[in-house]
Amino acid sequence: MSKISEIFDDVNAEIQALLGATQFQIPDVLALDVQSPMLLASGFGVVIGPAVNTNRQLDCQLSIERNFGVILTERVAAHNTDTTGFSNAQKAILEKQFILIKNWEREVSLANRKAKILFVADGGIEVLTTETQAGRFLVLTSEFSVEYFEDITT
Repeated sequence: MSKISEIFDDVNAEIQALLGATQFQIPDVLALDVQSPMLLASGFGVVIGPAVNTNRQLDCQLSIERNFGVILTERVAAHNTDTTGFSNAQKAILEKQFILIKNWEREVSLANRKAKILFVADGGIEVLTTETQAGRFLVLTSEFSVEYFEDITT
């Protein structure tokens, strides 16, 4: 198995461990509008993004920097006139994001794989309207960068 596959699995496992059992992994994070409202109430997913060869020479290993998106969702438990409920949902999703940022910025090697993970940016909080209109959900996509080496001799 390649290093990026191991990193992908480790990132998902770490998110689940850090955010707790009430956070659900969304099966198809690229199609949020058709997901179950139960999953979207407090969900997450990881999307692999573009990569670049960083051209570092280390034995027979290829150095790669790849971006990936961590998508967090949060149900807005408020009516249209309830500013407190909407504010609480925004703060909750930002706090979850900060837990991940703090963990990976402090512990730059992921699961002892020596893959450096850094926060890059986020796209801001967006409101998701679902196909069934079974609720309003906030979505925050955070971009992270991971640098790792792949062995090209095996």
